[in-house]
Formats: sequence, C-alpha cells, structure tokens
Amino acid sequence: MTSYTKGPWYFKRHKEDYADQILGPDKYSVIATLSTNGSGSREKSGTTETNGRLIAAAPEMLGVLERIVLFDNNQTNKQGKHIGIYHESSCPCDICVVIRKARGEI
Repeated sequence: MTSYTKGPWYFKRHKEDYADQILGPDKYSVIATLSTNGSGSREKSGTTETNGRLIAAAPEMLGVLERIVLFDNNQTNKQGKHIGIYHESSCPCDICVVIRKARGEI
C-alpha cells in the first residue's frame, strides 16, 4: 500500500461557496476537497461538513484500532508490557477487516 499522509488531519469549512477541505498536519496541505452540491453552492443539510469531520478523524481512528488489535504478538509498550489483543493477520473480525481495508490490503 502507498502510505497516506500521517495525521492529524483537519476539516476546514470555507465561509464562501468554495468546497470544504481536509488539511494535513501543517493545516496547509490539502488532503482532500469535498464537493459542494454540484451547483457551486453549499448544501444546507450539513452532510458535507459531517462527512468531512469523519474523514479528518480517519488517521486517528485507524491508529486507535491498530493499538487495540496486534498482528505482532511481540508488540509491547514502553514499559515492556504487551498491549492490545493479538489477532492473526487473516482474522475475519470486523476490526481486523477495517484495518486491512484502510491499509489497502483487501
């Protein structure tokens, strides 16, 4: 998988009728542009903003899931204690499937 831009990512809502954006850690680099309703004007339901905030949280959510599920049984924290719950790399549980999907493995 090609690596993604490491988080945190930020949602930027524009005040004018410009498309909203997901920004990288420097709050300048554009990760993604969220379209308006097609006519160039902002939709009123708030769906674009809600989707944007969810997308912006994706790197942090993936990081949390990766800390919960271990694919390496030898992974430890700074104190040398095992962290998370060990899973085989082909585990079919929902968390493992989502992690592999985010990594582009399936």
